[in-house]
Amino acid sequence: MKDYIAQNAIPVDGDLEKIRKVATISANNDPEVGDLVVSCMEKVGIHGVLTADVTSNLETEIDVTTGMKLERGWSSPLYVTNPEDSKCIMEQPYILVTDEKISSVPQILPVVEYIMKTGRPLLIICSEMDDIVNTTLIMNTTQGIIRCCVVKGIDFGDSRKNIMQDIAIATGGIFMCQENNVSLAEFNKEYLGEAKKVVVSRDNTIIFEGSGNEEDIKARAEILEKRLKDPAISNYDKTKFEKRLANLTGGIGIIKAGGASIQSFIFAMLVGVVVDPMTTIFLAVPTAYNFMTKKANKKA
Repeated sequence: MKDYIAQNAIPVDGDLEKIRKVATISANNDPEVGDLVVSCMEKVGIHGVLTADVTSNLETEIDVTTGMKLERGWSSPLYVTNPEDSKCIMEQPYILVTDEKISSVPQILPVVEYIMKTGRPLLIICSEMDDIVNTTLIMNTTQGIIRCCVVKGIDFGDSRKNIMQDIAIATGGIFMCQENNVSLAEFNKEYLGEAKKVVVSRDNTIIFEGSGNEEDIKARAEILEKRLKDPAISNYDKTKFEKRLANLTGGIGIIKAGGASIQSFIFAMLVGVVVDPMTTIFLAVPTAYNFMTKKANKKA
C-alpha cells in the first residue's frame, strides 16, 4: 500500500488550485470546504499551518494567529487532557526550553514549585529526561497538583539546539544551555517563555501566539534567510532552514466549523488532513481510498 501511494501520488508543490481540488475531494466533493482551505492558506502563507476546530456559531469562521509547529509530541499519553483526540491542551502555559538532561527530581523542583504558586500549566521541552522524573511529573499531573506536559528529543545534534533557540525566542524565554551559560540549577522565572495556547498530540506540538519580542524574532528570521541564499548550502540544510523560517514567520490558520450538526464535526475532521502544503499526501488520501475500494470490489 505504501509503495502504491508513493508511485501514484502527484506533488502539490504549494499549488493552491491543486490543494483546492484535493481538499474538495477529501471532503466528499464539497467545493465549499475546498474554498475554505485555500482561503485560509492564502492568509497564513504557503509555509503556514492549518488546523480545524468547531464553534457554537452558525457560520464557519477562519481565524489566523501566529505560532509554530514542532514535529514531536508528548512523552507519555498520561499527559493527555482530551482523551477524544489524544491531545494535551494548555491555556496560557509557561514554556521551559533546555538541552540539559533532566536526571533527577531536585533538578526540576525549583521550576515545579514556581508553577505551583502561579497555578499556570507548564510545557517542558528538553533533550532528555530520565523515566523517574517523567513518572514523577505524570503522577503530580494526574493527581491535579500541577498541569504539565513533557516534549523531549526534538530533532538531533546542532539542529536540535537551533530549533530550541528558535522556540525560546518565539516564546520570550531563555534557552537553558551551556552556550548561554544558563542552567536549571540557576532557575529564574525570567527564563520561562509564554504562549496563549499549546496543543500537544502524539506526533506534534503546536504553540499558539508566543510572547517573544517581534524584533528578536525578525532578527532570527533574517539570519535564516541569509543562510538560505548561500549557494553552497546543502539540500539537507536548506530543508531544515526552510522549516525553521516557516515556524518563525508563518501563521497558523484555524478553520472553525459552524453549526450544531454532526456534519460540522465531520468537516473539522476532514480538514485535519490538510497540514503540510508542500507534501504529496493530499492526493494520496483519495488515491489510497480508491485503491482499497477496487481491491474490495475484486474480492466481492
